Amino acid sequence: MKKVMCYICVLILIFTCVPIYAITFSDLPANHWAYNNIMKLTNSGVINGYQDGTFRPGNMVTYGEFIKLVICTYIPVSDIIDINVGHWAYKYVLTAEELEILPGGSIQIADLDKPITRMEMVKFLAMIDEKMNQDTVDENMVLDFVDTDHLMPRYKSYLKRVVAKGYILGNPDKTFKPENNLTRAEMVTILTRL
Repeated sequence: MKKVMCYICVLILIFTCVPIYAITFSDLPANHWAYNNIMKLTNSGVINGYQDGTFRPGNMVTYGEFIKLVICTYIPVSDIIDINVGHWAYKYVLTAEELEILPGGSIQIADLDKPITRMEMVKFLAMIDEKMNQDTVDENMVLDFVDTDHLMPRYKSYLKRVVAKGYILGNPDKTFKPENNLTRAEMVTILTRL
């Protein structure tokens, strides 16, 4: 009897420790490096897949998509400006400008459908984090990336903030790839760290 109870307890532990996801995507295998992060945010309703049942983790993220998700992470829905002016994501830009997170006019409607680079993502993330958390990071910290020496000091400062906060970890080969476009899988992983 004791053995049976032990087996039952072990089975309960196994099944309660393994995450069970209600949503599945035809193009997202369970061994994908961002699988758990993607499933966590889709099941909580933060992000969505596409109508054809795919998630497209390697697709590029646009300025509009990234700004919307980050603004919605930090700002209550009731504080988001409710206006439709030419693009579905522009109200999130206007909200960021109103809160003095973004300088007025720094992002145009025409920019919202363009892919955002990893460095521009860092810039926006650092600006909103500094505004919302009102804290400082060690400007003397040394960035451990092999491909960021060419960045202007202002951009290095943005990168130091997000690295110090643990939002960005870089790649296993010690690269950051600032000019690369942000992918959906990368975006989701960053959002889980905010």
